[in-house]
Amino acid sequence: MAEIIKEPFKRCLIITNYRVGSTYFIRKNAEHHGVTCGFEYVNDHGYSKALHFCKNTPNWIIKVMPDQLKHNIKIYETIIQYTDKIVYLYRQNFTAQAKSWIAMNKLGDWGETRQHPNDRPLHHNVNVDQKFCDKWTKILIDNYNSIQQIYKRYPGDIHCFEDFTTYLPYKRIYNWNYEPRIPHYDVENIFKEQ
Repeated sequence: MAEIIKEPFKRCLIITNYRVGSTYFIRKNAEHHGVTCGFEYVNDHGYSKALHFCKNTPNWIIKVMPDQLKHNIKIYETIIQYTDKIVYLYRQNFTAQAKSWIAMNKLGDWGETRQHPNDRPLHHNVNVDQKFCDKWTKILIDNYNSIQQIYKRYPGDIHCFEDFTTYLPYKRIYNWNYEPRIPHYDVENIFKEQ
C-alpha cells in the first residue's frame, strides 16, 4: 500500500502541502508503526512546543507544511536533527488540489468527520472570484517551491496521494459560481534532479 511507509522508524517528519490526504496518511502510519501521532504539531502548538515534542518524545510522526515554518529551511533543520525518517507527500493533480484548498478556505468544511460510503454526497455552493482563488493557489505553489528546496538538501521517501489504495475520499459536490483558473504546476518535477 502506497499510504504505508515501508521501513520502520522511530521519529518521522512528513513534509507536505495542504489537501494531499496528509491527515489520513499520518494517522494510518502512526497506527501501523505504533508511534505517537502529532498531526500538525507546529501549526497546533507553535514551533517551540513542537521542537520540545520532537526532542523529548521517543516515537512520533508529525506533518509540517512549509508556510507553517515561514519557508525557513534553517528552522526545518532544527526538527530534522531529531528525525530518523523524512517523507515527502504530494498530490499529482494540482488543479484538484487547488480547487479543494480554495473551497475549504471559503467554506470551512475541513471534513473532520469521514462520510460512510453509502452516505449521499454533500453539496456546497462555492462563491469566489479569481483574486480569492489566486491568493490560496499561491500558498500551495509557494509551499511546493519550498518543498523542492528542502528535498534537495534533505532527500527522503516520496509518497503520492493518487497512489493510495485504501483512502476513502470525501463525498462532496461543489457548485462553483465561478470556475477558477488554476495555473499549470508540475508537482512531480520538484522531486527530479535539476
